[in-house]
This record gives sequence, structure tokens and C-alpha cells, in this order.
Amino acid sequence: DLSKSSLVEADLCWANLCWADLRGADLRGANLEFVNFRYADLTGADLTGADLTGASLRFADLSRATIEGVKLPDGVIHLKEMSTQVVIIYDRILVGVDCYHIEDWEAISDEEIAETTGVDALNFWHANKQNILAIAKSAQAKFSEAV
Repeated sequence: DLSKSSLVEADLCWANLCWADLRGADLRGANLEFVNFRYADLTGADLTGADLTGASLRFADLSRATIEGVKLPDGVIHLKEMSTQVVIIYDRILVGVDCYHIEDWEAISDEEIAETTGVDALNFWHANKQNILAIAKSAQAKFSEAV
């Protein structure tokens, strides 16, 4: 259990953190190159300035994680110009604090967005749904071809 631990600027290169509990961990500036984060819980972790080059984030939970200035691995896209944090991780889309599989993002209704996240989220949804979906599907296809 590494939840809420301070690992600022730690060198964890090549570490196996599969299934690790890193909720709320401070990983600012850490060297996380080629770390296995499969199924790790990084909810609320601060990854500001961390290097995740080559890291495996498949099935990792990055809900509410701070990822400003992070060097991301292949297959992960951070849409920085959005008014809400949007990260595409292989087959999932992280929007703000909510994580969706691509198919779920495509199928979700206006009513569901409004009920769970409110009017601001609904406006964001209307303005950005199709663009985010197109980027996510394209990235998923490219990543699937490369694997």
C-alpha cells in the first residue's frame, strides 16, 4: 500500500507496480520510465512532470490524477487544450474525474451526462464529444496495429 506516499523525484524505472495502490501518491518529477502500472490505482495521484515513457498504463485508474507536464507513453494522449482534463488511454477516455470505455462514451446520452455531471459538463459534451471520440478511435486503431 503506497497510497498517499511521497515519491517526489523517485527513480522507479522498470519497477513492477502492477495492482499497486497509489491513490493520492505524490509522484511529481519521478522517473517512471517503463514502469508496469497495469491495474494500478493512481486515483488522485500527482504525476506533474513525471516521465512515463514506455510505462504500461493499461487498465490503470488515473481518475482525478494530475498529469501536467508528464511525458506519456505511446498509446496515451493528453488533450491539453480542453477546458476539462481529457486523457485517452488505449481503449478508455478519462474526462475530468470520469473514465469511460470508448464504446460507452459513444453510447452515453445527454440525459445521463446532465444527471451525473450537470449543465457545464453537458455543454462540454455537446461541444467536444465527436472530436474526442474521433481522436480516441484513431488512437485505439493505431495502438492495436502496433501491438
